[in-house]
Amino acid sequence: MKKTQKNFANQRKVNADALPLVDLLTERVYTMAIRSYMSAFPILSLDLLNPLFYTRREELRPFEGEPDLSEGEVLFCFELNPGQYRSFEPEEPYVGPLIFQGVSAPEEGEAASQEDPSRFELPRGNYLFAQQREILSREDCIEMAWEIQKELLWRRLTPGSRLYLRYLFEDGRGVTQIFRPYK
Repeated sequence: MKKTQKNFANQRKVNADALPLVDLLTERVYTMAIRSYMSAFPILSLDLLNPLFYTRREELRPFEGEPDLSEGEVLFCFELNPGQYRSFEPEEPYVGPLIFQGVSAPEEGEAASQEDPSRFELPRGNYLFAQQREILSREDCIEMAWEIQKELLWRRLTPGSRLYLRYLFEDGRGVTQIFRPYK
C-alpha cells in the first residue's frame, strides 16, 4: 500500500510540474488539472458568445474516412441516448440519431438561419470542449465524448443531450473537436 501511495505522490508531483499552470490556487483546481493532464487531451470550458452557422449537406457521413474540408468546417450534431448522456459510466449505444450534418455557412446573421430549413446553428452558450489535431476514428471520438461527459458530471454541471462533432483544417492539418452543452 505504501508503494502505491508513494507512486501516486510522485506521479502527482511530476504531472503538476509538467502543467502549464501559473498558479495552483486550490486543491480542487489542482485535482482538475491533474485529471485533465492525465487524459490524452485537455478538456476546456467554452462560452460561445455567437452562434456558428452551417448549411446542410445530406451526403456527409460521420466516421466514414476523412471529411472533405474543401468547403470549410464540417459539423455533425447527434442526439445522445437518454439512458446514457448523464451516466458516469456510459455504454454503447451512446450516440443516438444524427440531427444534422453540414458545412460552415457564410455569416449572414441569426435571422437567415431561422428562415432557411437547410441552415443550422451551433448555438451560443456554455460548452465543455476538447480537440485533437488529427481526424479521429469513431471509437476515439466516443472516448473523447465520454471523458467530456465525466468531466461535466464531476463538476456537477447538467449536461445537454446533444453532442456536436466538428472537423476543421488548422495549421496544415485536420482537427477534431467535440462540444457538449451544459447548464
